[in-house]
Amino acid sequence: YLLFSNVFIFTLRSNFRMFQRKKHIGLQENGYSLKKLKVLKLYLMSRDLRKQELAVNYILLNLKHPNVSNFSQDLFFRNDIPGLLCHTFNNNNIKLLRKVFQSLLIMSKSKTFYKEGYGMVVLEASIRVLKLLVKDAVYSDVIKVGLKVLSQILNRLMIDSNAAVLKIFAIVYKIIFTTLLQRLHIKAVFILRYIMKQLFLIKQCHFHLLMILKKVLKLLGNITSSSKVDVTTSILSDIMCIAFRLCYKIRNSENQYKGEAKLIALVEEVDILFLNNTKTILIPSLLKLDFKRCNLEDVVKVLKCLHTVVHKLPTEKSNDIAQMMHLAGYLKILSRFKVYFRNDKLTKNSNKLQSEIMSQLCMTCFKSGKFQENRHFKICIDKGIQALPADISLWPQSFIDSKSKYAHFTTIFYIYFIILSCKSSDITQPYEANICHFIITTKNPLPHPILKALWLIYTVTALSASSKKYSTKTPVYQASKVLFEMLSNVKNLGTVYPHHPAIMYWLFSSHHMNRKMQYSVIKLWFSDSSKESYNTMYRLVLKSQLAAYRLFEVLSSCSSTVGEQIVKLLEQVLRDKASNGTGLVIQIWHNLPNILSCSSFSLKSVININYILYLASQCVPVKINYAVLLRLTVQVSKLIVRMSGKEEGYKTLLHLLSKIGYKLTVLALNSGDLTAIKTFIDNEELIRVLIKESLVKHPMTNSSLQLLGTLIQCQQHYKMKVKTAVKVENDILLQLLSNHRCEEAISSLSIVSVMYNYNNQIKPIIHLTDDLEEEFIKTLYHQIQMLCFKFHNQKSNQILNTCWKN
Repeated sequence: YLLFSNVFIFTLRSNFRMFQRKKHIGLQENGYSLKKLKVLKLYLMSRDLRKQELAVNYILLNLKHPNVSNFSQDLFFRNDIPGLLCHTFNNNNIKLLRKVFQSLLIMSKSKTFYKEGYGMVVLEASIRVLKLLVKDAVYSDVIKVGLKVLSQILNRLMIDSNAAVLKIFAIVYKIIFTTLLQRLHIKAVFILRYIMKQLFLIKQCHFHLLMILKKVLKLLGNITSSSKVDVTTSILSDIMCIAFRLCYKIRNSENQYKGEAKLIALVEEVDILFLNNTKTILIPSLLKLDFKRCNLEDVVKVLKCLHTVVHKLPTEKSNDIAQMMHLAGYLKILSRFKVYFRNDKLTKNSNKLQSEIMSQLCMTCFKSGKFQENRHFKICIDKGIQALPADISLWPQSFIDSKSKYAHFTTIFYIYFIILSCKSSDITQPYEANICHFIITTKNPLPHPILKALWLIYTVTALSASSKKYSTKTPVYQASKVLFEMLSNVKNLGTVYPHHPAIMYWLFSSHHMNRKMQYSVIKLWFSDSSKESYNTMYRLVLKSQLAAYRLFEVLSSCSSTVGEQIVKLLEQVLRDKASNGTGLVIQIWHNLPNILSCSSFSLKSVININYILYLASQCVPVKINYAVLLRLTVQVSKLIVRMSGKEEGYKTLLHLLSKIGYKLTVLALNSGDLTAIKTFIDNEELIRVLIKESLVKHPMTNSSLQLLGTLIQCQQHYKMKVKTAVKVENDILLQLLSNHRCEEAISSLSIVSVMYNYNNQIKPIIHLTDDLEEEFIKTLYHQIQMLCFKFHNQKSNQILNTCWKN
């Protein structure tokens, strides 16, 4: 035996050198090869490191060059060579371990390796060795080869033992959190991908699993390119899928994880990393995909991961991701995948992702009727996508070709989302005939979400239609008639109202539109108090005078929120010189008599009347119908008397009525007919109310003073006689001159001036009951002198001149 072994060593050395030079071994006899194999096994079982190195070197050379080798891999497997290689791990020699791992890596690529049951044997031995090696970063080269062996075996073998999984996880955890082993992190991530499904089922390691996931997601996020789908993106997709399920399980099982605050906080941190990696890597990766060079399996993994993201995340976050994917054009991209690859697996995952995106968008846009949950939309859209062609550009044709209602509904949702994400309205012009045909032929009532989407699609179609005139014979007109009937049957129009500028432009594109519908839509439009909505309506009013008229008409029956915005908008239109506000001014003043006569003047209706009167007070027409002027004069004088002495809620109304009365006197003077002014002057009750309101210290007092002063001046200037004059005490003069602002002081001084400088022939409508005594005149003089000093710094020449004159 010793003689034979010495000969074998000599032969092994010479063959090794010859093999290096000529790449072949000279011994060909089978009997001798078997003898060598027996000695090879003895060398592997020997404790002599030198013999083990020779045997491992010989095995490795045969494995690397199988074409010129004396031994096949099957011969190695039948003679338990992989098991004997694992026996050499006990020496812990680094050079030997590297070559052993290299030999096992080549063997693990064979199917026979797993059929003979060497998978678990090598796996357990490799785990035992790697557990020791990871303690020292010096052995990183050997660890790298060992990790490749683990990865290869785990890719082919399913582990049932939780103990083995936990041991592998401990090795991976140590590598990931060791800075000196940074070059091995990706290899460790490869292994983590294979054991995550088993770790998901072991509750005890969930916290550490999330810790390592947080680290891995940061690592992959830094090294993964968003411009292509590669191996790293595939790994990221696999890990994120399992991680999502784990976070979803923890998030929705609060009773199982009660008291574990750190774990729940960690879930939130991982969720943030999910979102960042999804937005910056996964979503952009498919946008620039090269169809000819990409790996189909990697694409499928990314699609699965994106579906998991949209499906498993909380509602608000998943809605944001779905919206982002829609705006990026994912619905069309997924359609291109199906048409180009024609792969059943990819088509199935593309359909799932399309359905999830659309159902999430539906949940954001629609919530009414039967479609109150995500599953209702998902069922409808799933069936619709299956009934529709793979090419999404052919979907609009389904209105005519397909008989499936789900195909119709899915197509309507798709076009609706395209319109919302597109600024141009020309997108639906090719669909005009199909949309009109669907509306006209629809017999059964439509669900509210479908009706809402259909309304917007039709309006954009009608605006972009070639036939701008709504002839009774055109499909557009017939479809609009049917659509109005559908909308009129809806109890709450807000459930089917789409907040889009196209709705407003369409409603005011013709005088034949339903007026009640216009009123309802205006109120719904201003319920959104955003600046964008306000600017859109302002641009519409500048283009359409009909819209301005309808806005004014809505003021009599709208809420305070809507009313304030309409008043602000119409006031801006009236101030804008570029707009055609003359017609609106005439419309306001000509409608005032009807509005004032029809109102009940309850506290609710007073708010709406105030809006109308305020607008009227801000604009005075150049000319006004004489009948309207007289009618308004009588109404305003009666209402001022009627509203006097009422509660605080009517003070604004009284102030605005006095303002309108002043505007009426100005209109009467411009027209040259003093009948309206005579009507005011002859109303004794009106004069008493104006005096009473002038004495009240209130910010709105000026309107009563202004109207009263104007009436007194007009009476004296035009020498109008009155039936009965109103008598007031002398102290009222002093009260009129006390604590007034600039405008109020002018009106008060003009009243005082007329009251004690009146013409004996024409007595004023107000006169004093007592004679002017010396003490009273002195007090009056001092009061006027104080007004001079008070308004001297304000440089009000009109007040100063009136004071010095008095």
